[in-house]
Amino acid sequence: MAGIVRGALKWSVRALAGGLLLLTASASVVYFLGPDAYDGFFGERDPERRRLTATLLHAGAAAGALLAGALQFSLVGRIRPLFHRLLGGVYVVAVVLSATGAALILPFARGGPVGIAGFLLLTLFWLSCTTMGGLAAISGNRAEHRAWMMRSYALTLAGVSLRLQLLVLTGLADIPFDVAYVVTAWSSWAPNLVVCEILILAAAMRVSAGTPPPAPHAPTTGTGPPG
Repeated sequence: MAGIVRGALKWSVRALAGGLLLLTASASVVYFLGPDAYDGFFGERDPERRRLTATLLHAGAAAGALLAGALQFSLVGRIRPLFHRLLGGVYVVAVVLSATGAALILPFARGGPVGIAGFLLLTLFWLSCTTMGGLAAISGNRAEHRAWMMRSYALTLAGVSLRLQLLVLTGLADIPFDVAYVVTAWSSWAPNLVVCEILILAAAMRVSAGTPPPAPHAPTTGTGPPG
């Protein structure tokens, strides 16, 4: 009975997580389907839509990174190495493209210097973690590769965190959007990294606990060299 309950909870969590990812990806792709969303966000700061292309690049590639990363982690250990590498390549390219688009629109983001600083650090950490994960894969260090890609995807999930937090702050807490946006410029990703580091540390401790102790030295039969 307990096993059935655990299985049901596991699939419920997976279904919820998958729904959130698809919802966030759809919210990102809405820029492709309705440019009015762009006008609603940038308003008078870009009436000629000069940064529309960079915004589309950022939103569309981020949606691709969300989905590719979700597939990687959900299918890990169950797909062929070649497909894993191909899907990983798609993820890395999507992150680089999305971060490039983010960098282009970053100076014009809402939230002033504090908000811009938060999103700037997010972009830099996102690129750095993804790069380190890719280099670890190339060098064959699987443990480091997994840890860095976990950090990278935790930052990819900032898009999910941001939208959920904005919904709570503006809808339930009735906080003005501009104020909530400054808060989420930091809270959408920093807690994700903290939780990720805890998971990485816990995994390392489990591995360490399961490592057999070093083999004892063979006992000596003599009494040592004569004095």
